Amino acid sequence: MKPGVLFLTDQEEIVGGVEVGLLELLRHLDSDRFDYCLAGPSGPFLREASSLTRTVECSLRPLQTKPAVRALPQLWRRSKMLRTLADGIGGAGKPDLVHTLSFGAHLSGARFARRLGASLLWDVQDFFSHPFERFLLKRAANIGRPHGMFLGSETAGRFPSIGQGKRREIAAGVDLGRFSQSREDSVLRRECGIGTNDPVVGYAGQLIPRKRVEVLFEAAQIARRNHPGLHLVLIGDPSPRFTGYGEMIAKSADPHRWVHLLGARTDMERLLPDLDILVFPSLEEPFGRVMLEAIASRVPVVAAASSGAARALPGNAYCLAGNGTAESIGQAITSLFATPESMVSLAREGRKIAEEKFSATARARAVETYYGEILELD
Repeated sequence: MKPGVLFLTDQEEIVGGVEVGLLELLRHLDSDRFDYCLAGPSGPFLREASSLTRTVECSLRPLQTKPAVRALPQLWRRSKMLRTLADGIGGAGKPDLVHTLSFGAHLSGARFARRLGASLLWDVQDFFSHPFERFLLKRAANIGRPHGMFLGSETAGRFPSIGQGKRREIAAGVDLGRFSQSREDSVLRRECGIGTNDPVVGYAGQLIPRKRVEVLFEAAQIARRNHPGLHLVLIGDPSPRFTGYGEMIAKSADPHRWVHLLGARTDMERLLPDLDILVFPSLEEPFGRVMLEAIASRVPVVAAASSGAARALPGNAYCLAGNGTAESIGQAITSLFATPESMVSLAREGRKIAEEKFSATARARAVETYYGEILELD
């Protein structure tokens, strides 16, 4: 009988790189070696995963830690709900390994795994900016004692003492075949009414304050001083906390609009090739998955030196934007458009690095090997 692996999440939506990364992983895991299942709340994420693996619905919801006092009763309710879930999936279908995917799932997963008699693996790719989140993570690591941990390079640097002897850094993976389309196959310029030769700068991800999209908006305005035909394309849904969204809406509604708001998309492979440059303005990021998809698609990337994503890639895979201010990003964009040979070089080197280090197939094999080590399989 094949060993069972249960992924546990509290995310309903496909909100970021963790969810997209799991879907990519599921496409490349070997179902002949392990029996996989995903447990989480009903929503787009679970529905999308259901075409790739078995799913189990549970009523987990993302943990609210602001204010901190709200977290404790939530953790109690989650623990009770997971006990019920564990009792429901016991017996022959019981997993041998619980692989938690989100901050809240890490905190609740230890007791859940113990009740199932399963090993526990934390997948810690989140960026923990709130002090109470960092406190809870350290506390949970001491109490829960996961048998294994995946850590993103940025998170590993921030928590050097967590998971010593059991932590493993495995590079993110991208489907190199999917993200290899040419500009002729792309639909972005056609959808937005952008000319074939017009310069296009893009961003993809959540429109929330931490992503600093308003800084990119200002940087694009700076770059337009030298390139007045420049277009800015934003791919993602806005948050109510995103203060710069109103001005961008006004710009996109202008008859001579240069800002284009596409909303959330799942067909990034058909959009990225039409970008001349992808900008990654965030400074607080474990590793931006869209940045990896861009270099695989041969799209030059601009990122700040202090971003986690920049630290995860060799310097010849992206263009450095200094300290990430609007002025430095605007200058980096202007400089790239002024030197087409640099853009060609970044595109070529980025694709090469993606092929060498970030294959989804290679990641899946490495993950399976780690599962085998945790479960002590021959």
